[in-house]
Amino acid sequence: MIASGSHVPGVDPTLFGLPPFAALRFERPAAGLHGLISDYFVFDSHGPNAKNVTNWMLPTDPVIRLTLTPEPIFVETGEGNWVRRPTAALFGPATKACRVRTNGGVTIGATLTSAGVARLADIDMSRHLDGIVELDRIVGGSAAARLVADLRASNQGPDAKPILDEFFLQTMSCPHRREGSIHSFDRALRQDDLESASDLGTRLAFPPHTVQRLTKRFFGFPPKTLITRTRFMRSLMAITEAGATRGYSSIDAGYFDTSHFLRDCKRFLGMTARQFMALDTAYLDIVIRARRAVIGAGSPILDKR
Repeated sequence: MIASGSHVPGVDPTLFGLPPFAALRFERPAAGLHGLISDYFVFDSHGPNAKNVTNWMLPTDPVIRLTLTPEPIFVETGEGNWVRRPTAALFGPATKACRVRTNGGVTIGATLTSAGVARLADIDMSRHLDGIVELDRIVGGSAAARLVADLRASNQGPDAKPILDEFFLQTMSCPHRREGSIHSFDRALRQDDLESASDLGTRLAFPPHTVQRLTKRFFGFPPKTLITRTRFMRSLMAITEAGATRGYSSIDAGYFDTSHFLRDCKRFLGMTARQFMALDTAYLDIVIRARRAVIGAGSPILDKR
């Protein structure tokens, strides 16, 4: 099994709260990838307790996921509809929590920003919402196969970060022509006091039609959805950190009342936050703790640029 931890100095992997049959690494990408890649992660598990485990993924930014285990991993793409995850896949921007069924082994991921996706491949992200596409269809040629082969030949733990750094520094070397605007949108969308699409347009001095077009093209969703998703994730992370006994007192001030928040729970989780917290989300809880310890926020949606 890989060694848990991080290349980030001072990170104590015991804070991750891992069971003895699992290991996890979280990493900050190279400085040259700032604003393009949010994080890297490696998860490993072995033994009977790692077989046929079902857990959850929360709404998030686009993620490249690499499955290095021969055992299958299945993702629920709709109620009761399970698909096998490709060896190398791009998961599009997500607004829906979904279940994942794993059987142990190593999986590696890289969470991309909208600017990172634009550098990797000039694609319309609105066509990949809550979806999965094989990575070689995005990067072209044999780049995805080479990345998987390099990772398989490594120790798949501490060596993963430099391999991923090299891959993305090469494939993301050319800025996108709209990259300045993408970064401006990204920073504005992450501000705690952003309230509406018109507010976003005012801050960036863009007309409404341009705001709609650019957010859908590069972020996948219209601005209202992006703002709502960020507010919801900010509230959910605060509630999980405070604990279920605190109720909904930690929700974002942008919510009018609890019923307003519960409507978003139904939209993004398919249930109330209390119902979600009552589920067995042990692996998800580990990832949130580890990401907070290494990156500073439990979700990439809440990273400050």
